[in-house]
Formats: sequence, structure tokens, C-alpha cells
Amino acid sequence: MHPLLGRVFTEEEDEKGVRVAVLSYGLWQRRFGGSADVVGRSISLNDEPYEVIGVLPKAFYFLPSRDIEVWMPASFPPWMRRNFTWHDANIVARLKPGITLDHARKSMAALSLEVTAKDFRGPHPVEIYPLRDEMTGKMQMALVVLLCAAGALLLIACVNLANLLEALVPDAMGAARLSLDWRVLAVAASAAISAAVILGIAPALRSSRATPQESLRDGSRGSAGARSHWFQHALIVLETSLAVILLTCGGLLLQTFEHLRNADLGLRSAKLLTFETPLFRYKDFDRRVAFLNAEVEKVRAVPGVVGAGSINLIPFTNQASATFYRLEGQPGEVVATQVALIRNVSRDYFSTVGAQLREGRSFSPADQRSDSPVAVVNQVFADRHFTGRSPLGQRFKFGSLGSKGYWYTIVGVVKPMRESGVLEEVKPSCIVCTSNTTRSATSTRVS
Repeated sequence: MHPLLGRVFTEEEDEKGVRVAVLSYGLWQRRFGGSADVVGRSISLNDEPYEVIGVLPKAFYFLPSRDIEVWMPASFPPWMRRNFTWHDANIVARLKPGITLDHARKSMAALSLEVTAKDFRGPHPVEIYPLRDEMTGKMQMALVVLLCAAGALLLIACVNLANLLEALVPDAMGAARLSLDWRVLAVAASAAISAAVILGIAPALRSSRATPQESLRDGSRGSAGARSHWFQHALIVLETSLAVILLTCGGLLLQTFEHLRNADLGLRSAKLLTFETPLFRYKDFDRRVAFLNAEVEKVRAVPGVVGAGSINLIPFTNQASATFYRLEGQPGEVVATQVALIRNVSRDYFSTVGAQLREGRSFSPADQRSDSPVAVVNQVFADRHFTGRSPLGQRFKFGSLGSKGYWYTIVGVVKPMRESGVLEEVKPSCIVCTSNTTRSATSTRVS
């Protein structure tokens, strides 16, 4: 990709965290009027000055980036590059000419085992996917089914056309020994689809093989001839079979859709609205919490709103913000196998989204600034570690597992909520009262 104006980032700018930015074509047009001298200007991003060094082309698109307006260097600090547990990044690579995907997978697997040999969890592999597979995801099977259904419909239409050409071509034409001009065939082939040509040849061949006497004799009986009946019957059987298959698949598709509509999401989505609010401007904890509380209260005061709450990541968006955790009394070596999703919510979030509390209690106003932090875990977390007994009162740490980390006391168990999609496996999750996060999503239920 080449920028429309200016340039893109250099390796040095990425490594040293230089404050430069590349604008999207849409932002360049809306905010800067398409001015050619935008390159070199200083703009404010998150209250910090950045120099505009380029503008992307109008047609630029990569994965979910159509709505992205500003691009900045990733600039991972050295400590993050050396931290094996930090994996919140997507890596994109282009294969050199002549290098196959299988060769790249083997090379990256060997490199990953070498680099991660010192990881406390032990060496681990790396997974590589083609970009096309990453973009389509689990839609590939649905697209194949849709293509097959469209092909079946086309075939049924072609069979109907063939049946009509059995009926429309007079048997007497065979006696005249009529032939098709190659120039007419060339023009027809360039303008018509292959299916119509192929199915139209069959009636012509049948007529051309008939002798004048047979054509006149069969025609006098008012029938198309006994020898042609097998072909008509075969087409009818084929069309009926395709129709039955298509109707069966359509019924199964409707049944699947109905099951998805009635799937238990762990929350009530009816009349539930959401919006996101960035919190980069508020650096300290007190201002962040004060802003969130004020925002939720103002939303709750809007006429027609019956409840409001905030969370750092809306369900169904992704499975990010996961970390290692350790239960009280567990040895340190088990941490490598324990990862849970971490969610920060306000005290009224559960009641707003209609989450079902299985055991214990939800959060109270005192939990937000308590010296003894508490947490609510989902049923998957509870079943993994506390089968046959209550998890209430048990303590665990997440993220910072050392002496500076906080012990969280479990005060409630909630029914699992879908984090990524209906078909995705539900992960263990720990929910804590609103804390230090850079983004908040507010859920609002209206009457």
C-alpha cells in the first residue's frame, strides 16, 4: 500500500515511539477539507501533539479498518517486547515469492520454540492462518452452503428450461436435417450461460437422430415418442430430488436460525442499548471512577431509561483482556494453565443487562473503593475449581500475582454470558467493580 500523500512510518519511529500519525482519506476530507498541506501539521490526539506524515488512499481497506480514522506506530516498549505473557497483538506478514504456507508454518514454529524456551510456562508453538481465512472466519461453511443452494436453484431452473425445450421443438424438424451455423453458436455462447447451452443441446440431438418416417409416425399419434420419455422422466426426477433437498436444507436452516434466536446468552438483549466512551483523558483512578459514575447517573436520568451500567468490554465483541490468575493456596506452577477473562463493571451492570446471579450477591456502592476488593465469577470459573462446594469467600489474584497484587474475595457467581459469539466456547471470567480501564461501554435498558 502506498499513501496518497506523504509517507508511512519508519522502523525507527515505531521503535522509539515517535508521535507521528497517518490519516484516513475520510478524515482528511471531513476535517481538513482535502487540503494538500495537511502533511506536516500538528494535531492533538489524546491531549498529545502528533505530526501528520501521510494520508491513506480512499480505497484502502484491511480487515476491520474501514472505520479507523488515524494510524499511529505501535511502539511497544522494551519491557513489553521481553514479556512472554503480553500477547495482545495481531501480527501480519507477507510471504516471499516461492515460500509456501507450509514452509512458513514450520519456520515460525521452530522460531517460536526457540524464542519462548525461557518462558516460565515452557516453549509453545505459533499458529499461522491465511488472511482470507482470518477475514471469513467461521463463515466459510455458511458461504459454501449458500453457494450450493444457489447452484441447486439454478439447476432446477435449467431443468425446467430443458423440459420446455422437449415440448417446444417440433419432431418434424429432425426430418429437415437443419443445422446450426457456427457463427450463430459463437454469438450465443458469448451472451448466454453455459447451463442453457448444455441443456439445450440434448433436445436438438434427440431430434437429429430421428428419421423422417419415425418423426411423422410419432407425430401422428400426438406424442413426442416413447424413446424421449425416459429423458423427460429423468429430468422430472432430478428436478424433484433437487427441490426436496433444497426444501429440506431450507427447513434445517430455519430451524437453526430459530435455535440461535432462542439461544441462552446469559443476558436479556431486548430493549438493551450500548455505546462506548474512551477514557484516555483521565489518567488517575479517582477521576476515571468519578467520570464513569457521573456518566451512568446522567444516562439513568434520561426519560424512558429503567437501568444503566458500564463495562470495559461489551459482550459479543471479543475475548480480549484475559490474564493469569492463582487461587489462594495454589502452587505457582499451576498459574501457566489458568487464564480467565477480566471484566470491570459498575455496581448496577448485572441488573441492567439482566444477568442471572446463581449464588451470593452482586456489587454494592461500598465495593468500588473498598480496601478488601471483591469479585464475581461466572459459573464456568466456579465449576472448574469448586465442583460440589461453594466458591463464596474464596480468594484469588489475577494479573499481578506477586506480593503487590490484590487478593480478591469471591462474593457471587453469575450465569455465563457470551463474550464472543453464540458458537464460541464460554471462557472462565472474573468480574470486578469499576477500576483502572481506558475504555468504558455503557449498557442502557429502556422501557
